[in-house]
Amino acid sequence: EQSHDGLVAAVYIALVYDFDRAQVILDLLNTYA
Repeated sequence: EQSHDGLVAAVYIALVYDFDRAQVILDLLNTYA
């Protein structure tokens, strides 16, 4: 599931550059999970 790996990578990048944005992304991932 490379698309899922891409989402994980995006979350790690967001954690580095914008923690608040990462929280939003994690919430979205939880919605799809």
